Amino acid sequence: MKVIRARDIVDEPSLVAPHPYINFLRFLKRKNPRYGLLRLLQEAPTLWDALTVAKQRLFKRDRILKRLTRRPIARRRRRRRQRRILRRNRGLPRNGHAQVRRPIYKRRPPARSRRRKKVRNGS
Repeated sequence: MKVIRARDIVDEPSLVAPHPYINFLRFLKRKNPRYGLLRLLQEAPTLWDALTVAKQRLFKRDRILKRLTRRPIARRRRRRRQRRILRRNRGLPRNGHAQVRRPIYKRRPPARSRRRKKVRNGS
């Protein structure tokens, strides 16, 4: 038998329950893993009633599945943005960790050669 984990409930559409309250119980158990079954069933109804109708709708099966279909698109966008962002001075942390957007070229501009320090003869 497969152990149901939090990521399985969200990532696998077959594990999303048709009733929103059951999805809420899974969410609550994920947020409070130390709660036993008895305590979970004692505290869940009050927390469920405290939620607004809009928040309760987030636990409906249709809403969860729609969020699942949107997620891969958002991941692609994030990956594309991460490729465009360069870290300035990766090996030299003394200058800070500022992120710089790479200018959009078909190819990267040629790297500038570093200037060599002039050595002074101390005599």
